[in-house]
Amino acid sequence: MKAIRAHNYKVDTDLGARAYDKLSRAFPELADLPSRQRLQTQIAFLSGVVPVKYDCCVDSCCCFTGQYAELEECP
Repeated sequence: MKAIRAHNYKVDTDLGARAYDKLSRAFPELADLPSRQRLQTQIAFLSGVVPVKYDCCVDSCCCFTGQYAELEECP
């Protein structure tokens, strides 16, 4: 249940990775908060949805998949 609540908070507040990592240091009562990797694993298990990583342009204007899979820079 803690993983679901942590994930919900992270998504609802658009909490970044570094900020999430600092929560347990800033609030000792959250010391048993799952790490980001553990949280991602638990959510993937519970939901059946797993993240897929793709290479993207540094400006996030293009995802190098499908017809762009072989490109090294934006079309």
